Amino acid sequence: LDGRNPEYNEVYITSGNPYNSRLFQWTIEEVDGNYAIKSVSSQKYLDGRNSSFANKNGALMLTGRVPKGDSALQWKIEKVDGNFALKSISSGLHIDGRNPDYNANEVWLTNRAPQGETTLQWEIFTIEDA
Repeated sequence: LDGRNPEYNEVYITSGNPYNSRLFQWTIEEVDGNYAIKSVSSQKYLDGRNSSFANKNGALMLTGRVPKGDSALQWKIEKVDGNFALKSISSGLHIDGRNPDYNANEVWLTNRAPQGETTLQWEIFTIEDA
């Protein structure tokens, strides 16, 4: 996921190396017993919005709001098939990275179960500060 620069509110699907670009780096903060996911490049949080955005291009957004007390900015991180699924507290939807044919702001939020669905599974790992 591409967190873009501060002037943008859309999350993009682009290819790149997270070791070489802050656009693909995120921090995870514990908030209200859940997690907030913040872009290193834009300093904005992933916004899970509500269930009316299921299976729509551009559903996943970035916002500068504070995540404490804001369920749209809070996520459950679920261990699935050796990876992780990211489920929005507000919408109950998972982030869907779709497939390599999609790009730009075609990130979806979906109600599909993440088990066996590689497009709903993500790798989470630490990148040491340079």
